[in-house]
Amino acid sequence: MQIERVNIWLYSQERDVLRAIGEVSDYGEKFKKGSFLFEKHMPIYFSHLKSDNILVINKTPENEITTELKDSYCAEFNIVSMMDVPLRIEGKMIGVLCFE
Repeated sequence: MQIERVNIWLYSQERDVLRAIGEVSDYGEKFKKGSFLFEKHMPIYFSHLKSDNILVINKTPENEITTELKDSYCAEFNIVSMMDVPLRIEGKMIGVLCFE
């Protein structure tokens, strides 16, 4: 599948912040945790995440969903495509599993 990074993100109680509980990559630092994504910095991306659908995004620099991420997150990690899968407990979305 040529995946270079996998992340597990959990929502804050207010669902306005995602916190990484695990980030694994093929380059640089192999495992880390504790990164944050804030809805106030990327409302479009969060609105799509909260739709509770699997997001499959090709050409991240050109996609409307990731427009807020292209100059920061996507550029930093050289992300060109991603798939975000909702994580649920008892039907409630608690986070996202992200393949990049």
